[in-house]
Amino acid sequence: MKATTILAILSLMTVHALGQGSIDEALRTIENNNNDIKAAKALYEARSMEARAANTLGDTSVEYEKMFGVKGADGETGKVTVTQELEFPTIYATRGKVTKQRANSYMLQYEETRRDILLTAKELCIDLVTLRRQNALIKEKLANIARLREAGERRLAAGEITAIDYNKVKMQEMEENAALTLNVNEIDKTMRMLAAINGGREIDVADCDLGKCSPLPDFEALSDEVMASDASLMRSISEHKAADAELRLQRNKWLPSLSLSYIREMHPTDADNGIEIGVSLPLWNNARTVRQARANKAYAMYVSQSVHDNVSEDMRRSYDEADNLRQSLQAYDTALVHDNIDMLKRALDSGQISTIDYFTEVNSLYGMLQTYHTLRGNYEKALARLYKHRL
Repeated sequence: MKATTILAILSLMTVHALGQGSIDEALRTIENNNNDIKAAKALYEARSMEARAANTLGDTSVEYEKMFGVKGADGETGKVTVTQELEFPTIYATRGKVTKQRANSYMLQYEETRRDILLTAKELCIDLVTLRRQNALIKEKLANIARLREAGERRLAAGEITAIDYNKVKMQEMEENAALTLNVNEIDKTMRMLAAINGGREIDVADCDLGKCSPLPDFEALSDEVMASDASLMRSISEHKAADAELRLQRNKWLPSLSLSYIREMHPTDADNGIEIGVSLPLWNNARTVRQARANKAYAMYVSQSVHDNVSEDMRRSYDEADNLRQSLQAYDTALVHDNIDMLKRALDSGQISTIDYFTEVNSLYGMLQTYHTLRGNYEKALARLYKHRL
């Protein structure tokens, strides 16, 4: 990868991290507390030790022999035999390659699980930020409506407005109170889901901020990065390498295995020492294992190709989704929307527009802000999926 491409990726990583300190801290807390991540790590460690244990020497056997009965001329005798089973040396080297790839595959499976959980947690954090921004907008609208309602009571009593205008304010207040209730319920639900992911412990992400809208990276540069570090893809490649090593291992199983024995025969007056070497020729026990290993290798190869295609397609889809959302966000000028809201307030206070016209216009503007925050949250979640390999 070119140096300029690497610098561009590092720059994008820095920009994307701005304003997300609280989210990153929440993810670190969740990683430490999540029981599924702990279980996946324990399983990875157990499987890795199991794989390594398979490539050790066979058991050492010790036999003691003593004959009972009528003593012979030489008296009683005894015999001790210590035997060690050995496979052909190249078998250990080949099996070591299988073990290494299996252990790497187990590690990547744990990494895949960890990233999936953290991605879910990050999306929930982004949802929480979006909901709280929408909560602030609803409360802003309610504060404005309360001010208008109080002023409307005085103006209604003075005959300056009709009951229709005044009732419009009260109905709008009821609608916004209902919206606030639904929003608070969604915030509580999201907080409970985050607590569940955090091992049942409540987690406060009240200070989360999405910061400035992150730019989209170059597709080709990001694609190279993803394809080189996606856990599911790397695991499928490791499984393919393990299957290939397993095939070579099975092909070498025709090599003889050895048994080396030390023998000591003990007599009343002296002792004899010796060694015994045995050779076992595996004529039949690997008759079908090679064919099975070849089929497993083919299966692993097709799985790896399928995972590669799926990761590539998922990335293309997430990138296109993020690009469409980015273009939609660029059409919004939130500062202009807030200015128009202030202008409408002044126009209503000066009597230039009616209450009904005011609510019609201001609701449209607040609706634009609500839509903007929803789009922004969806954009950040699309980016989170694109950057899942960095979690």
